[in-house]
Amino acid sequence: MMAVVTDIRTERVKRRRERVVYVDGEIALTITEETFLRVGLRVGQMLNTDRLREIETSDRVTRAREQALRLLDHRPRTRREIEQRLMRNGWDATIVAHVVQRLIEGEWIDDARYARLYAEEQRRLRLAGATLIRRELRRKGVEAELIEAALQEGEDKDDEPVRAYELLSRRHRRYEDLDARTAERRMAGLLERRGFDGETIYSVVQRILNEMKEQNP
Repeated sequence: MMAVVTDIRTERVKRRRERVVYVDGEIALTITEETFLRVGLRVGQMLNTDRLREIETSDRVTRAREQALRLLDHRPRTRREIEQRLMRNGWDATIVAHVVQRLIEGEWIDDARYARLYAEEQRRLRLAGATLIRRELRRKGVEAELIEAALQEGEDKDDEPVRAYELLSRRHRRYEDLDARTAERRMAGLLERRGFDGETIYSVVQRILNEMKEQNP
């Protein structure tokens, strides 16, 4: 069944322009300015039901994409994070899949790059170990091979003990008044929570304990 576009009006919605499209004298669509310009609607144009549905779907994709871009402007996110956030905002799976694919193609979403930057940041700012970084990236939905590549990039096998030692050195004063066994347990617990492996934990904790003994014979 064909219908005619009888009016197109402009409205301000949350500080942006939207177009209200009237078909046969009744409101049929409220679409973003971007969608309006893309589909080229005009008064007097004939539309059938399928075309109206296509325009509505196209506008939903535009709105979901705008939401995703606002999230990405705030901070980088993984594919899974964007998918989950859009789904929570009420977009159906088909719209979400379409939007995410377009964002990947436009390199707005890049899990490999995200993993590299995340690993670098966690090492630098939190002095985190590989186990913690790996666990957090898995939680964010990054594929295992991308995680391992990120962990290997720019990392020497001796870097983890160096970070673990630096972390304990910054906090050693809180352990000075404790007995050796308690200090050892608490230092090991801290390093374990920060994602260091057992060998690194043992060697670094023993090193700190020996230094504490030398300073307080």
